[in-house]
Amino acid sequence: LKITPIKYIEELKFSTLEKVTQELLNFIINASPHYTQVTFVSNYSKTFFSHFHKETIIIPLTTALNKPTSQENQSADFVWLNDQQDLVNKFSLMYAKTMLQELLFEGLMSEQAARFIAMDNACRNANNLLDTMKLQYNKLRQTKITKELIELAGSFKQNNQSS
Repeated sequence: LKITPIKYIEELKFSTLEKVTQELLNFIINASPHYTQVTFVSNYSKTFFSHFHKETIIIPLTTALNKPTSQENQSADFVWLNDQQDLVNKFSLMYAKTMLQELLFEGLMSEQAARFIAMDNACRNANNLLDTMKLQYNKLRQTKITKELIELAGSFKQNNQSS
């Protein structure tokens, strides 16, 4: 499977999610020649601590809208004010836009979770390093105090022997 990236997004934030989604959708729709398949590779969090990547096919739409229906399944109870194909096209665009927004949002959530976990690990590592350094400092301080006490006791002993 050869994947050719069609668009790179430099910076994706929650504030630019709608704009980026519309930009991607316009890029896909207005492409010349038209794409026969568009696969979106994104991150998602299965749980807060486990992150995976997934591939989602955006085009062709894999919905019931694209599947031909038999005459038995079609309902004559509906009166369509618009052309049925126009409605399918509009709903397909809405569906694709919603899928893109969901995938981008999942990616953002996964990124934020990864940042949180990285900061939590960094904080734990810093605390462990601080504890280790405190222990080393206390050992050195205790060694210095013990050495001074030995020297002091030695000088008292020497003074007592000389007098």
